[in-house]
Amino acid sequence: MRGSLFFKLTGGFALVVLVTLAGVTLVAYRAIGVEFQRLLVRGRIQETQDLSSALADYYGEHGGWEGVEWLLSRGVLAGPRGMPGERIILARPDGSVLFDSWQRNERMEGEQLERGLPIQPEGQTVALLITEGPGERMGVLERAFLQRVNLSVILAGVLGVVIALLLGGLLFMQITRPLGRLKDAAGKLAQGELSQRVEVDSGDEIGELARAFNEMAESLQRAEKLRKNMVADIAHELRTPLAVIRGHLEALQDGVFAPTQENIGIIHEETLLLARLVDDLRELALADAGQLEIERGPVNLEALISRVVTGMRKKASEKGVFLVEEVPERLPEVRADAQRINQVVSNLLSNGVTYTPSGGKVTVAAEEVDGWVEVRVTDTGPGIPPEEMPYLFKRFYRSDKSRSRVQGGSGLGLAIAKQLVEAHGGRIWAESEVGRGATFVFTLPCQGR
Repeated sequence: MRGSLFFKLTGGFALVVLVTLAGVTLVAYRAIGVEFQRLLVRGRIQETQDLSSALADYYGEHGGWEGVEWLLSRGVLAGPRGMPGERIILARPDGSVLFDSWQRNERMEGEQLERGLPIQPEGQTVALLITEGPGERMGVLERAFLQRVNLSVILAGVLGVVIALLLGGLLFMQITRPLGRLKDAAGKLAQGELSQRVEVDSGDEIGELARAFNEMAESLQRAEKLRKNMVADIAHELRTPLAVIRGHLEALQDGVFAPTQENIGIIHEETLLLARLVDDLRELALADAGQLEIERGPVNLEALISRVVTGMRKKASEKGVFLVEEVPERLPEVRADAQRINQVVSNLLSNGVTYTPSGGKVTVAAEEVDGWVEVRVTDTGPGIPPEEMPYLFKRFYRSDKSRSRVQGGSGLGLAIAKQLVEAHGGRIWAESEVGRGATFVFTLPCQGR
């Protein structure tokens, strides 16, 4: 648990909060003390000014300072004005002392007289009020008040730390809990449980991460399913010709079949099917690994398509299917591997002839579209149901499940065509309506694009 993200975040947040609130509390503590001290000083100044006014009134009423000692020692200084250790002096302008709260009665002169507050009952200075000692010093009540204020500041800081840690802990739990679920799901995924998914309960970055994880898990599960299906399909595709070859060879060995040209021809045909299947699988493996050799050069698609159509006419004629070529003579050249594109057109044209009934038609057309050459192979077959469209270019997929392996091929033709077209930087897709045939389209960049 020492490396837990929750404790790392909480510990770091706690340290930041403690340092910040400690700094704020210290600054507040010192600021309150300084400001309170200034307040006391301003209060003493005001009290001194009030005392000066009272003395001026006293002088005006009595015409002199007779009895002022009683006023200063028992009247004016009684109550909160007097502070321990503070000295109050009333002196004449010449420096002679009229009253001294410390009873020193020493003559005032120089700086002491300059610091005195003049008492002027009728605009004429009759005396000076001088204060000495810690006038700003706090008494017992002031100290107690300041201590209570500072204690409140400290308690508020401690309470702030506790509340911040509680709220931070709740926030970090909201962050770390879904991350913990992701960690557990990733661990199970690594052990082969590809059905693992995590709940997405937010729209933030963590929610996006959970969605990405679910998509990755789904992609891995789909890839694993495809892998298993492909292994099963390969085994099935290999089993059939191998069974035929084995059966015929055993029959020849046992003397059941005579070693005639026809019986040997059947074995040879199945061997060719095996060789073609292995070649197709090898080509797909190279394409998946990015090692498919593509020798690009200028290719005249009009001539290439014409050759493929000519080579396919015999097969189409035997089935009663008409081949139509609609390719303009001035079709721009494309930069491609002629042999690979020949294979793509052958696969698409063969696929169209295979699935078109007798009396039907397969049309090969091409045209330039915005710097690309678009080739379309359209048949008048039964069409492809919408639910099967996403799987057309999957390996070993046959739209018509009732067709035999010989009639429908191995199910690799369209997958190979897709790999070859995409290796040239183009794309391939299908368009179809049930009962109205199908069209396979692929694009290639024009020469110089």
